[in-house]
Amino acid sequence: MPFSEHVYKLCLDYKLYSAAIKLQSDMGLGKAFAGMLPYVVGLHALGYLEDADYELYKNKYSVSLEDSHNNKNKSPVELMREQTRSNYRRTANKEFGNVLDQWATMEQRNKDYWIKKAKLPKNVKIQNAKLILELGEGFTESS
Repeated sequence: MPFSEHVYKLCLDYKLYSAAIKLQSDMGLGKAFAGMLPYVVGLHALGYLEDADYELYKNKYSVSLEDSHNNKNKSPVELMREQTRSNYRRTANKEFGNVLDQWATMEQRNKDYWIKKAKLPKNVKIQNAKLILELGEGFTESS
């Protein structure tokens, strides 16, 4: 028999099985992903999985069957490009969010810098960048 120590066989009671099926249905996941996603989230919540690994696995196991099917027709270069863009958007949104938290205490020259950065074509669709642009417009109208 081949090595299978890395395989976990779980016996779920009715409530856990129902919850897993609901997760699978709501997120459009395959059965294996619906089992792995809560496992990864739980390990991270308990402190056994570092943030970087958590993000990697969470992104991997959150891919719906529909998205997985749609990605089969894409080249590896296209998939890598999309993943890079997605990672940039996520990081940039967090960065702009940190700026929003500090907005009230920022000097005007720093606000101008972030407004200019938010206006860049690659940032205009990022949610927190849009909020910075709105704050910037409000400031210029009231000055």
